[in-house]
Amino acid sequence: MEVLQDQLLQAVDELKIKPEDIIVMAPDINAYAPFLDAVFSNGPFRNVYSISDRSLSSVSSAAETLLRILDIHMLRCTVSELTAVIDSPAIREHFSFDDSD
Repeated sequence: MEVLQDQLLQAVDELKIKPEDIIVMAPDINAYAPFLDAVFSNGPFRNVYSISDRSLSSVSSAAETLLRILDIHMLRCTVSELTAVIDSPAIREHFSFDDSD
């Protein structure tokens, strides 16, 4: 990602391209998102970069829990699947569950 950032900086400087005119594509952006955030959130592009087309579950643990609940509603589930939903941070916080619960 640092090499990509260097190449983009060079393109901006030499080719007079505006950062908002640049798009970088990847086959599975969710796999690269943590690395992109690590490099670009602290660099010269920190105010102009964004990552799109991320799956909802990779962005929010609450969204992932909601998707699990919807799956449970539609199908039968195992005890471990139900326990995973109940043990999610969003559910634990909402219902004030602690480890003893």
